[in-house]
Amino acid sequence: MERACDFSEQGFALGLWSNGRAMLQRLGVAKAFDAAGTAIRQYETRDGHGRLLRQFPLGQFEERFGCGYVQVERKRLHGMLCGCAEASRLRMGRGFVGLQQRDDGVVVRWEDTSGAAAEDRFDLVVGADGVSSAVRAAAFGAGLERYTGWRSWYGWVEQSLVPRGAMVEFLAAGRCAALFDDAHGERALGVFFAAQEPGMAAESPRQVRTLFAQTVPGLAAVLESAGDTVRLGADLATVQLRRWASGRVVLLGDAAHAFEPHNGLGASMAMEDAAVLAEELANIGENRNQIDGALAAYERRRRGRVTMAQRISERIRLFAFVRGAMRRRLADRGIRILPRGVVERDYFRLFEGGV
Repeated sequence: MERACDFSEQGFALGLWSNGRAMLQRLGVAKAFDAAGTAIRQYETRDGHGRLLRQFPLGQFEERFGCGYVQVERKRLHGMLCGCAEASRLRMGRGFVGLQQRDDGVVVRWEDTSGAAAEDRFDLVVGADGVSSAVRAAAFGAGLERYTGWRSWYGWVEQSLVPRGAMVEFLAAGRCAALFDDAHGERALGVFFAAQEPGMAAESPRQVRTLFAQTVPGLAAVLESAGDTVRLGADLATVQLRRWASGRVVLLGDAAHAFEPHNGLGASMAMEDAAVLAEELANIGENRNQIDGALAAYERRRRGRVTMAQRISERIRLFAFVRGAMRRRLADRGIRILPRGVVERDYFRLFEGGV
């Protein structure tokens, strides 16, 4: 069930690591993903003036695991995934309204684009509706996400401003921007983050450009090229729950365990969740009495890897999201001297583990 009528305007782009590609391999669309995506083989960090702090080559991940970090347009990935499902089972243009758990399953209330309301009963409801999950709020309680005090925006920027096959990050006090090459288009993805200040209201593209131009002069050409494509993404939040299932409602991806977007692992981890959940449900066949056991097994298998991915994100956050000027200078020094192995070690452990 999806509120949008189609996926043509759903976001900009996202990244997958080798563990995400492995899930696509199971679906038989890995080669299509390889053709549609852009392999990011170099990660650069720069200060607010654009001066290079450090380069991290990413080719070793590709050599070791067959795939490193790949950036792909959301609509291309949606097309691949939708092609794996029966079209009649995709219910578009239906917005979740609420649910009620009963002895015989879960009744879900929804409405279509005209506002007409209806309901359906299901044996199991899977909430995969992101960090601000309405399903989570209905089944587990509202307000379980923890806002971090940073806001994000997205936009398309001139591709020539981003090195080929690279991700470039600009770091300033209270500001962070990440640019991703796109080998298949004329525009590259720009993601802009700012620490929220009291009364902060930078919503229009012009206001966002002004906000960053004042503190990140190295982004001037990038911001100019973004023009009016800049869109508000979200106020960043994390989610850490004691349990991912409540009765016959279970969560996966950001709805269950959102973390900030510093390590590019969110989409890949959500795909792993879906694969493991599907395996555990397949193991019980038509035996509905064993659904609770399948959900417990799903959570048991996923907790360790999710915790590892969250730790990676938190460590990178220490260098990316810094508010004060003095702390920013100290973080820049740390980036220059940080041993590569410290950054790579946790990623290697995660990718070697598998699901």
